[in-house]
Amino acid sequence: MPSLWKRVTQLILRLVETPYTQAVVLSAIITTSALLPAEGFGFKTCWLHAVLGVKCPGCGLTRSFIAMAHGRFLTAFQHHWVGPFLFAYFVLLWTDRVYRCTTLRPLFHFLEWKHTFSVFCWAIFAVWAVHITYLNNIAGS
Repeated sequence: MPSLWKRVTQLILRLVETPYTQAVVLSAIITTSALLPAEGFGFKTCWLHAVLGVKCPGCGLTRSFIAMAHGRFLTAFQHHWVGPFLFAYFVLLWTDRVYRCTTLRPLFHFLEWKHTFSVFCWAIFAVWAVHITYLNNIAGS
């Protein structure tokens, strides 16, 4: 008999995989990006950067999402190179998940590819590595 922990974990994974849950989470991300002020908060929101002074791979993603939601595309790219593409992916994914909830079939079949989000994660780390290397080369010069 599986342990309680294993059953709870399986239940959570099944819940996360449903298009309803994904639509709700994506709705929250997109709506929050649109409601947050485009000018920023006036303080650093990344705890790693605030405490250690080191930019993490995701530094600028929130600001990039907010800029995209407000239609400031150039500013979005300045905050994070991957942010605008990831935001557009989330909007497409949200559209597909809402469509699935109503028709029970996918709208965009290419979103079925399980590795799409992994590609974005690798891209975020690649941008971070280039950024860190570039900054180290500038500082070392």
